[in-house]
Amino acid sequence: MSSKKKKVRQSGTPAEVGGSAVPEEPISGKAQRYTRQETSAGEKAVGIFWLSLGALVSVLLELVYLGAWLPLPGGISIMFPVSIVIACLFNIVLTRTALLWSRKPIVAAIPTLVWGLGFLALSSSAQITGDLLVWPSLRSVFLFVFGLIGGLVPLLRRQ
Repeated sequence: MSSKKKKVRQSGTPAEVGGSAVPEEPISGKAQRYTRQETSAGEKAVGIFWLSLGALVSVLLELVYLGAWLPLPGGISIMFPVSIVIACLFNIVLTRTALLWSRKPIVAAIPTLVWGLGFLALSSSAQITGDLLVWPSLRSVFLFVFGLIGGLVPLLRRQ
Protein backbone atom coordinates (compact mmCIF):
# COMPACT_ATOMS: atom_id res chain seq x y z
CA MET A 1 0.00 0.00 0.00
CA SER A 2 1.25 3.40 -0.87
CA SER A 3 0.57 6.33 1.33
CA LYS A 4 -0.71 9.44 -0.39
CA LYS A 5 -0.62 12.84 1.21
CA LYS A 6 -3.51 15.16 0.70
CA LYS A 7 -2.66 18.68 -0.29
CA VAL A 8 -4.69 21.06 1.83
CA ARG A 9 -5.45 24.47 0.32
CA GLN A 10 -5.98 27.36 2.66
CA SER A 11 -8.51 29.98 1.71
CA GLY A 12 -8.29 33.73 2.08
CA THR A 13 -5.98 36.44 0.88
CA PRO A 14 -2.23 35.79 0.75
CA ALA A 15 -1.73 38.03 3.78
CA GLU A 16 -4.25 35.96 5.76
CA VAL A 17 -2.73 32.67 4.69
CA GLY A 18 0.85 33.29 5.64
CA GLY A 19 1.77 36.89 5.08
CA SER A 20 3.02 36.12 1.61
CA ALA A 21 2.71 38.73 -1.13
CA VAL A 22 2.33 35.98 -3.72
CA PRO A 23 -1.24 35.53 -4.95
CA GLU A 24 -3.06 32.24 -4.67
CA GLU A 25 -3.38 29.98 -7.66
CA PRO A 26 -6.71 30.53 -9.39
CA ILE A 27 -9.22 27.80 -8.63
CA SER A 28 -11.60 27.08 -11.49
CA GLY A 29 -11.34 30.54 -13.02
CA LYS A 30 -11.79 32.58 -9.85
CA ALA A 31 -10.04 35.93 -9.67
CA GLN A 32 -6.78 36.16 -7.78
CA ARG A 33 -6.58 38.22 -4.62
CA TYR A 34 -3.75 40.61 -3.93
CA THR A 35 -2.93 42.63 -0.89
CA ARG A 36 -2.73 46.38 -1.43
CA GLN A 37 0.52 47.93 -0.34
CA GLU A 38 0.62 51.58 0.65
CA THR A 39 2.84 53.91 -1.33
CA SER A 40 5.45 56.07 0.29
CA ALA A 41 5.23 59.86 0.47
CA GLY A 42 8.14 60.12 -1.96
CA GLU A 43 6.39 57.94 -4.52
CA LYS A 44 3.25 60.06 -4.21
CA ALA A 45 5.24 63.28 -4.67
CA VAL A 46 7.01 61.93 -7.76
CA GLY A 47 3.69 60.78 -9.21
CA ILE A 48 2.12 64.21 -8.71
CA PHE A 49 5.26 65.81 -10.19
CA TRP A 50 4.99 63.74 -13.39
CA LEU A 51 1.28 64.49 -13.68
CA SER A 52 2.07 68.20 -13.31
CA LEU A 53 4.77 67.98 -15.97
CA GLY A 54 2.24 66.27 -18.24
CA ALA A 55 -0.19 69.11 -17.54
CA LEU A 56 2.41 71.69 -18.64
CA VAL A 57 3.15 69.82 -21.87
CA SER A 58 -0.55 69.41 -22.53
CA VAL A 59 -1.36 73.11 -22.08
CA LEU A 60 1.44 74.03 -24.48
CA LEU A 61 0.22 71.59 -27.14
CA GLU A 62 -3.40 72.63 -26.66
CA LEU A 63 -2.45 76.27 -27.20
CA VAL A 64 -0.45 75.42 -30.31
CA TYR A 65 -3.39 73.55 -31.84
CA LEU A 66 -6.08 75.98 -30.66
CA GLY A 67 -6.27 77.59 -34.08
CA ALA A 68 -6.64 74.30 -35.97
CA TRP A 69 -8.70 74.22 -39.15
CA LEU A 70 -10.51 71.18 -40.53
CA PRO A 71 -10.29 70.91 -44.33
CA LEU A 72 -13.53 69.79 -45.96
CA PRO A 73 -14.16 68.54 -49.48
CA GLY A 74 -14.49 71.33 -52.02
CA GLY A 75 -11.59 73.35 -50.67
CA ILE A 76 -13.56 74.69 -47.70
CA SER A 77 -12.02 74.79 -44.23
CA ILE A 78 -13.76 75.38 -40.93
CA MET A 79 -12.28 76.28 -37.56
CA PHE A 80 -12.04 73.16 -35.45
CA PRO A 81 -10.61 73.88 -31.96
CA VAL A 82 -10.53 70.25 -30.83
CA SER A 83 -7.91 71.14 -28.23
CA ILE A 84 -10.67 72.59 -26.01
CA VAL A 85 -12.30 69.16 -25.76
CA ILE A 86 -8.92 67.48 -25.33
CA ALA A 87 -8.02 69.89 -22.51
CA CYS A 88 -11.24 69.08 -20.66
CA LEU A 89 -10.90 65.31 -21.03
CA PHE A 90 -7.16 65.18 -20.35
CA ASN A 91 -7.50 67.24 -17.17
CA ILE A 92 -10.20 64.84 -15.98
CA VAL A 93 -7.70 62.01 -16.47
CA LEU A 94 -4.94 63.93 -14.67
CA THR A 95 -7.11 64.63 -11.63
CA ARG A 96 -8.51 61.11 -11.45
CA THR A 97 -4.98 59.74 -11.61
CA ALA A 98 -3.88 62.15 -8.87
CA LEU A 99 -6.75 60.87 -6.74
CA LEU A 100 -5.15 57.42 -6.86
CA TRP A 101 -2.18 58.78 -4.91
CA SER A 102 -3.93 61.16 -2.56
CA ARG A 103 -7.48 61.51 -1.32
CA LYS A 104 -6.87 65.13 -0.29
CA PRO A 105 -8.61 67.40 -2.83
CA ILE A 106 -5.90 70.08 -2.75
CA VAL A 107 -3.18 67.54 -3.54
CA ALA A 108 -5.25 65.90 -6.28
CA ALA A 109 -5.89 69.34 -7.79
CA ILE A 110 -2.18 70.15 -8.17
CA PRO A 111 -1.95 69.04 -11.85
CA THR A 112 -5.00 71.16 -12.70
CA LEU A 113 -3.56 74.14 -10.83
CA VAL A 114 -0.26 73.70 -12.69
CA TRP A 115 -2.20 73.54 -15.97
CA GLY A 116 -4.01 76.80 -15.13
CA LEU A 117 -0.82 78.55 -14.01
CA GLY A 118 0.92 77.33 -17.16
CA PHE A 119 -1.88 78.80 -19.25
CA LEU A 120 -1.59 82.13 -17.44
CA ALA A 121 2.20 82.12 -17.75
CA LEU A 122 1.98 81.48 -21.49
CA SER A 123 -0.67 84.19 -21.76
CA SER A 124 1.65 86.76 -20.25
CA SER A 125 4.75 85.59 -22.13
CA ALA A 126 4.17 88.15 -24.90
CA GLN A 127 5.25 90.90 -22.53
CA ILE A 128 8.54 89.11 -21.81
CA THR A 129 9.49 87.51 -25.13
CA GLY A 130 7.40 89.48 -27.60
CA ASP A 131 5.85 86.26 -28.96
CA LEU A 132 2.08 85.96 -28.64
CA LEU A 133 1.23 82.35 -27.74
CA VAL A 134 -2.31 82.92 -26.48
CA TRP A 135 -4.45 84.96 -28.85
CA PRO A 136 -7.04 87.21 -27.22
CA SER A 137 -10.08 85.35 -28.49
CA LEU A 138 -13.13 83.48 -27.30
CA ARG A 139 -11.40 80.18 -28.10
CA SER A 140 -8.67 80.98 -25.57
CA VAL A 141 -11.27 81.76 -22.91
CA PHE A 142 -13.10 78.50 -23.67
CA LEU A 143 -9.82 76.56 -23.46
CA PHE A 144 -9.04 78.04 -20.05
CA VAL A 145 -12.55 77.57 -18.64
CA PHE A 146 -13.13 74.05 -19.95
CA GLY A 147 -9.62 72.97 -18.98
CA LEU A 148 -10.22 74.05 -15.38
CA ILE A 149 -13.71 72.57 -15.32
CA GLY A 150 -12.34 69.26 -16.59
CA GLY A 151 -9.76 69.16 -13.85
CA LEU A 152 -12.24 70.02 -11.10
CA VAL A 153 -15.08 67.69 -12.14
CA PRO A 154 -13.59 64.56 -10.46
CA LEU A 155 -13.10 66.54 -7.24
CA LEU A 156 -16.66 67.86 -7.23
CA ARG A 157 -18.09 64.47 -8.10
CA ARG A 158 -16.50 62.95 -4.96
CA GLN A 159 -18.44 65.23 -2.59
